[in-house]
Amino acid sequence: MRMVYAHIFASDYFNTQKSIRTSVILLAVIAIMTSCTKESSEKKILSFSFVSPQVAATITENAKTIVAVVPEGTEVTSMIPIITVSDNATVNPASGIPMDFTAPVVYTVTAEDGSQATYTVTVTFGNGGGGGGGQTTDPTEISGYIDANTTWPDLGLPVDYIINGKMNINGNTLLTIEPSVTIMFTGTNGAIEVGENAGLRMVGTADKPIKFVGPANNPNKGSWQQIRLNSKRADNVWEYVEFINGGSDDYVWNAVIDLQGAKVSMKNCTIDGSLGYGIDMEY
Repeated sequence: MRMVYAHIFASDYFNTQKSIRTSVILLAVIAIMTSCTKESSEKKILSFSFVSPQVAATITENAKTIVAVVPEGTEVTSMIPIITVSDNATVNPASGIPMDFTAPVVYTVTAEDGSQATYTVTVTFGNGGGGGGGQTTDPTEISGYIDANTTWPDLGLPVDYIINGKMNINGNTLLTIEPSVTIMFTGTNGAIEVGENAGLRMVGTADKPIKFVGPANNPNKGSWQQIRLNSKRADNVWEYVEFINGGSDDYVWNAVIDLQGAKVSMKNCTIDGSLGYGIDMEY
């Protein structure tokens, strides 16, 4: 009996030890699998809209720009955005936090692995009642100034962007206009002025030129004013750009392109329908 007892005890001990070793191995495998799981690097803003007015913004992922068009008169100093981002990512400032959109606002998205991406959000005024930049049938209206790096992509419209009056590119800002974009000025005082440290890059192609035109109801020469360049940045590259019916007499030299001690590379550009000069240069 004692030998049988001893045999059973040894067998139980062996099985117990085997069970312990199996558990330890399983725990080790789980630990290894957990430690080898790759953290996500996804860091995108998937949607961006406002509570009031209810406007959905247009996101251009390649350029990391977000543009929302709100009705004229909208109070933009304390707008509440609703933002969705990639799984396991966070955004700063956070969704639901009131922000002042008088000037462009930069949002930073942090992925699970700690990598980051920044988006520049711009709110502009339109002529509609809440359709906003999320509507592909509406051009984006611009007025005032730009003081953060911005890209204007092709929206696939007859007119993609409308500039009311004179628009200034300030500070070290670079405005990049992509191929096939059409920009319309609303009157004879319509102009773009590029500051001394700012830049304007416009590179179209032979089949997708960039166009500047006057109001739809004014097909005459000089229906908008000019583009005035004050900087010497290497970013000032203009290729396959058409300047149609500029050079209004609202400015003393009424030149479509006014270079104030500036430098620009121009290739395959067209200036047509000027009321005065095509290019005026001052050194």
